[in-house]
Amino acid sequence: MIGDNPPEGFTLLSVQVEADFAAGPYYIGRRDGRPVLGFRVKERHLNPNRVCHGGVIANFADMVSTVLEDEPGMPQIMATITLSVDYMGPTPVGAWVEAMPDSLHVSGRMLFTKTVIAADGVPVARSSGCFRITRSGRPAPAAT
Repeated sequence: MIGDNPPEGFTLLSVQVEADFAAGPYYIGRRDGRPVLGFRVKERHLNPNRVCHGGVIANFADMVSTVLEDEPGMPQIMATITLSVDYMGPTPVGAWVEAMPDSLHVSGRMLFTKTVIAADGVPVARSSGCFRITRSGRPAPAAT
């Protein structure tokens, strides 16, 4: 049986519902000062071709807004409006999958993102999303 075994510095994402644990569980870490979301591909994530099911990758892509919520000045409590996922390659069982989302634009009540999803460092998907902001986030730190 494959364990989660997240890389050093990753901790269990605190905001997860039962569906997220089935598709994940997801872990959060930081790289170059930016949030990174990750999970380990297990048997339950596989499709009949024995690679990670596209729906699991899509659910993972949808979670990127959650890790952006922790960034100063970013909105919190977001609902997905659109999510597009392009699959570039297979994701094998046992792979560590991670994403470092980019916030492209915050406009009124909308957040636009792009993300490259990699399995063991190899890009396997990219996503773009539009999320509705339902509550403001914490303020950005004051300039000194």
